[in-house]
Amino acid sequence: MQKLLSCLLLLSFTSTIFGQEKPITTSTDYLKKSKNQRTAARVLLYSGLSVFLIAGSNSMNNLLEETPGSDALAVTGLAAAIGSIPLFIAAKRNRNKAAKATVFLKPENNTLLSHNNISLRKYPALAISINL
Repeated sequence: MQKLLSCLLLLSFTSTIFGQEKPITTSTDYLKKSKNQRTAARVLLYSGLSVFLIAGSNSMNNLLEETPGSDALAVTGLAAAIGSIPLFIAAKRNRNKAAKATVFLKPENNTLLSHNNISLRKYPALAISINL
């Protein structure tokens, strides 16, 4: 009996998890996300390139000496600059999704039954279309 109750309790928790609504994303949400990703990518690119150039110039000034610290900094800066590429790609993808998302008014039909008559009533409805 106790196992049955615990299984039913577990099932009730999992059913609410899968029944959650997915929020509707509009084109402004996609544009905001694209702008944030593009800003993060630029910061990562510029800081990575500046660290790479500073560390590279430091190791070029000390050619005859072994400088493992500046070499590691140069590699880290180059990795940060390369790491900005996926953010630029994601920003472009979100900008394209924002261009495809449209919001429009669509007339919907509602069937009404009143006094033995069936009538159609039209009302405006807000529709969002995202072409993926």
